[in-house]
Amino acid sequence: MSKNIISQVFLFISVFLLIVLEFFCAKLAFETVGEVASAGLLWLVALNIIPLTLLIVKKQKEIALGLLLLIALILIPTQLYLEFKLLYLKEEAANIIAFAYEQKVATGNFPNDLSAYTFSFPKLQKHFSYHKESDQAFKVLYYVGAESTSHFYNSEHKKWGYYPD
Repeated sequence: MSKNIISQVFLFISVFLLIVLEFFCAKLAFETVGEVASAGLLWLVALNIIPLTLLIVKKQKEIALGLLLLIALILIPTQLYLEFKLLYLKEEAANIIAFAYEQKVATGNFPNDLSAYTFSFPKLQKHFSYHKESDQAFKVLYYVGAESTSHFYNSEHKKWGYYPD
């Protein structure tokens, strides 16, 4: 009898942690794929109510666990991948900004483009765009998972911004 209770407690703790991880990943999606997609993923997390109901009320453990895992597999791996990608993009963006300021010190002007810049992560190059606004200003933009979103740095304000969709 006590083994059954321990396994039930373990099951519910595992399910709880899985749903918390799903929620965390859905919240991360705001930074990686935008506002609308993030809201959709939060709704996907809310769908866990169906397998939870099956698990608690109807005692259909196999179906419930299958649905819980399906939702988790749809959400978690992609968002964790995109979050790691975001970390690399942030590092590359910081390097690009440092390069632009170094060029300003060396030549008196910000670079016209990034042709003289060597990417630390060449596969991420397509995610970036650089715009020289004037001799005194530039912008660096990048996206993570959706091209309709953009993280951007404006040298005039020396601030980062984000447009989620």
